[in-house]
Amino acid sequence: MRNLLTLFFLLSGFLLMAQDSPDVILTTGHNDQVNAMRVTKDGRFLASASNDKQVKIWELATGMEYRTISGTAGRAEQLAFSPDNIHLAATTFNNELLVWNVISGETVYTSTSQNT
Repeated sequence: MRNLLTLFFLLSGFLLMAQDSPDVILTTGHNDQVNAMRVTKDGRFLASASNDKQVKIWELATGMEYRTISGTAGRAEQLAFSPDNIHLAATTFNNELLVWNVISGETVYTSTSQNT
């Protein structure tokens, strides 16, 4: 009986909190393990890279996904924004170096190293 009362009070508290107007943030997110994250120096964007071979750019003020960049041949393991936050660079596990324009999502540079 005591456990039932405890459960009732816990659920009542959640119901009361649920009556407030919560912020609703819908994101699709990654569908696999995240390997790297990087925040811009001005704190506006966060980039995340995953085993799903996608890089996602998030607007931190809203929590909304700003852009998804697909098409890497392998999973990105490291990310870096340019000092002006216009470009995002990534290295992949299969020795690719990729650079994208953050605003357009366009690939502006690719290179593959033959060294292993």
